[in-house]
Formats: sequence, structure tokens, C-alpha cells
Amino acid sequence: MDKAKIRAEIAAKKERLAELKARRKNAKDAGGGRAPRAARGKRQPRQPRQPRNTDALAGLDSLIGPTTTVRKDSSGPTLTVSSPDNVNINIDTVVPETYNKAIDCAIIGGTDDEKRNAEMQQELQQQSTHLKEEEEKLEKFKEQLRKDRLKYDKVSDNDRVFEKKELDPVEVRRIETEQGFQNFFGKASKVVERALNFTYDFTTDYFADTGNAEQSADEKLVRKGKLWDEKKTGNRAITSISWGAKNSGYLLTTYAGQDDAMSLEADGTVMLWNTSNLNRAENNFYCNSAVLTASFHPTNPSLIVGGCRSGQVVVWDTRLKRTPIDRTSLSRGHTYPVYALRALPEVNDQYLISVSTDGQLCQWSDGNLHDPAIEIDLNVSFKESEGKESTTDEITTTSFDYPGEKADYVILGSDEGKVYKATAAKGISGVLDAHDAPISNVQFHPNIEGSPHLVSDLFLTSSYDWTVKLWSYKQKNRALYTFECARDYVFDVQWSPVHPAVFASGDGTGKLDVWNLTNDTDVPIYSIQVEKDKGAISKIKWSPDGTILAVGMSTGAVHVFDVKEELYSASNEDSGIFYSKMEAETKRVEDGL
Repeated sequence: MDKAKIRAEIAAKKERLAELKARRKNAKDAGGGRAPRAARGKRQPRQPRQPRNTDALAGLDSLIGPTTTVRKDSSGPTLTVSSPDNVNINIDTVVPETYNKAIDCAIIGGTDDEKRNAEMQQELQQQSTHLKEEEEKLEKFKEQLRKDRLKYDKVSDNDRVFEKKELDPVEVRRIETEQGFQNFFGKASKVVERALNFTYDFTTDYFADTGNAEQSADEKLVRKGKLWDEKKTGNRAITSISWGAKNSGYLLTTYAGQDDAMSLEADGTVMLWNTSNLNRAENNFYCNSAVLTASFHPTNPSLIVGGCRSGQVVVWDTRLKRTPIDRTSLSRGHTYPVYALRALPEVNDQYLISVSTDGQLCQWSDGNLHDPAIEIDLNVSFKESEGKESTTDEITTTSFDYPGEKADYVILGSDEGKVYKATAAKGISGVLDAHDAPISNVQFHPNIEGSPHLVSDLFLTSSYDWTVKLWSYKQKNRALYTFECARDYVFDVQWSPVHPAVFASGDGTGKLDVWNLTNDTDVPIYSIQVEKDKGAISKIKWSPDGTILAVGMSTGAVHVFDVKEELYSASNEDSGIFYSKMEAETKRVEDGL
């Protein structure tokens, strides 16, 4: 029940009760109140009481006949008269109109005093009847007030209706600056914005044929929007993009350090976005050092792990605060920038693998980030594998990947253009001369359900030598395919997580290429200029379901594209053609043809 309505009814009934009490008091004062003692004067001797209305009744006899019965009992006075036609008439107080007519008849034939007495009796009778009605109403109001009071007392304090309190500007400002209010308002406003951002035009028939099939067939990617906060990140380049594993609508973006060395803003920035609301970030996280890579924790989506330019690995908790809740030591682990970091489901209590340009590979325990659980010096193992006791060569790794969660080996891309094969037990176990310039990224083919084992050995490499290459882990000296359609440095390459034959690459001119190896291995099936003459494509990332492609730019923006179904839904026939083609090409290279 509405609490305000209960309060209004109680107040109205209280006013009505006070009004009834006042009217009752006034009626009593007018009808039977005694004059003050001083006004009554000297007491007169008591006179014998005269019978009332005798002359009036006698006068009534002359008009309507002699009175046969006059009595008064518990039910009130009853007057019985006989008419000239000997018709008896009984007048009882139960019928007020009849009694009043009898009084009127008595007034007509009585003396002046008797008339006044009769008039007073009539007035007192009316007031008595009115007071009785008012008392009945008063009792009903009291009973209703009692019920309403009991009902209102049962309402909890949180549900009671309280009077509004006007706050002064100082108090309003204090509330607005409280952390609790800011957290609540931030979350509530994001929910509202997310709802308002959903648009549906009820005048459009979304199932109708638009008659523009030729144009839609050519467009493999459709721009959905842009993620960019000019005030907080400006034109700082995107250093990494990561999607949420359980909720593909969320993604993380990290940014290069501040251009202004005198800026008071934090050098490292991580932003959490929701693709259903592209207007602003869901949350921001900061670090003293520039964040070069970040991703969601594999089993706890509330945690974010990142690698910094200072060599530290840091952890944020999205539920607590915007600064790291844990970080590695500056004296243990890495001392150079961490460009590559992977979080794995916890196996043997080790779930983080990081590599740095100092040639160190570290594995970290979930509960201890102060000391690495395993630390491998890739430089030392490289010298031993090459039989070099002393050399000035140093491995500067900027990317790495492994063929599955349970794999016991990894591949690492380096600034020397080499791909290193390493294991946790031996370190570097093999070297592949892959490119003539620094390698920007390496990635194994994703494990797709139903794919043959040979596909898990395939991996892509991108390089500043303007090329992308496809390799088989079993082949040491020769690439299966070389893709040469870039117009500048290729900064990133990414397999589709759901279509076995599709991958995307981006170059320094802002051109995005999408390849489908089932159809063609010489030219991409689709190319688009993301930002014309503005910047380079620094990072690419597919959503886990392959329906969205996020493209990060060196200008600080992330462009979001909706992917057409043919790029994320592969038929059994298309998949079979791709697998057969990869098997044949692997055998051809193995045979040296």
C-alpha cells in the first residue's frame, strides 16, 4: 500500500475528529450550559413544579378532540388523541415527523410560556438526534484511526514515508564526492546508458529484402563504431586488445605512455569497454608505468593481469579499485619491458607466462607474484644450443605463443627476425630464420573442434618486412605460404577463433586485409582502409565467437566491425578443402618441392 496515502488519510481523519469534538462542545454549550454564578444572582425560593403542556394539550383538544392517553415510557413520550370521527392517532418519537407535528399542534393552542417550552423541546430533540449521529460518526472515525495506526506501525522503518529534507549546496557537494556515491552513480549511469543505446526502429522491416544484395555481398566487415576517449588517452597508440572469455561483449584496451613527460596523469592506462555502449568506457585502471599488454584472468573475470614497460607484471581487481592490487618485484623476474603475457587456466599452480626484451621467460604462481616459479634465461640456452661460448647476440622477444593449454613448448618472435622454439626444461631448442626484419607477432592456429591434428602445428608470423608467413612447426626452414599484399610494416596478424581458414592482418598505412585460405592464398578476399592517412593499425583482435573484429590504431582509437557470417561460419565442405590444402602443402614442403 502507498505509505503517502496512509499518512494523508490519517491526517484527514484527525482533522475530522477535532471538528466533531468542537461541534459537540458548541452544541452542549448552546443547549444546556449554565450561566456563571455571578450572573445568576440571588437564589430564589423553589416553586412547585407545574405540569408541562397541559394548556397546550387542552388547546389541542379543542382542535382535534379530547386526549385519551398521554404517557411516557422508555421508548419516549407517546401522545394518543381521538379525532372527531373517533379515529385514534398514536404519536411516537420513533417517527420524528409525527412527533414534531404533535409539538406544532401543542404550540398552536398553548400559552406563550408553553409555546416557548414546546419550541425548546423541539430544538433539544433535534440537537439530541444530531449529536447522536455525530457520536456514531466519531466512534467510526476512532475505530478506523486505530486500524490505520496498527497498519502503519507494521511498516518497517525503511518503507516509511519521511518528510523531504532540503540539502544545502555544501552537503550536496560532500555527498557527490563520496566514493560510495560515485561508485553507485557510475554503475547506475552505465546501466541506463546501455539501455538507451539499444535502438530498434519499429518502422523498419528487418526481414524484408533490401534489394541491395550485391553491395552487402562485397562488404565482409560493417563498421559498428569507435572506442575512443580523447580526454583520457588522446592520441596514444593502442598497445594491446583483449576480449573477455566468458562475456564477449567486454574488451580491454591498453595505451602507450604519456607523450608529455611533465604530465601528472598516470603513465599506464587500461580501459574496459562494452560493445553495447561505445560512447564511453565502463571503467579505467591505472599504473605508474605504461601498460604494453593486458588480459582477463582465465578463471576469475574480475581480475586483469598486465605487463608494463618497467618489467613488472601487475594485477587489478575490477571490484575494488583502479590501481593494482598486486605486482611483481622490480628486482626479481623482468627488468626490461614486458610485451607479451599470457594467462592460462591454473596448471600445477602456475598460470602466468611472460617474456621480455631482456631475454627472460618467467612463469608466475597465482598466489605469489614476488618470485617467479620458473625463470629461464633464453640468452644462455641460445648460446648453448648454438655452441657459442661467448657472443654479443641477445634475444629480444616481443611476442610468443603455444599450440594449446597443455603444450610443453612455445615459439617466440624476436627483433632479429628469428623465431625461437623453447621448452620449460631446456630453454631454446631451435631457431628459425623467418623474416628479414623484426617480428611483430606470432600465433598458432586455434584449436577448433573437429580440426585434424596437423592444423595445430600451423602458426602465422607478421613482420616489419611487409610480409605475413604461414609455417608448420615440423618444418624448420621453409614457410608454407608467404602473403605479400601489405603496403607497409605489418604490425599484427590474428587467426579467426572459429573459422579455420580465415585470418586478418593490418599494416602501417591503416589497411586491413582479411584472408580466406579456402578461396585464395594469393590475395585477400576483403580489404578496407580503417583510417585514411591518419595512422597505422597497431593491434587486431577477434571476439571469441568471431562475430566482431576490433582494430586498434596508432592514433588511439579502436574501430569495431561486425563480421559477415561467411567469415565466422564455415561449412564442412569449406573446412575440408582447407584441411586438404594444408596437408598437401605441408607434404610438398617436406619433400622439398
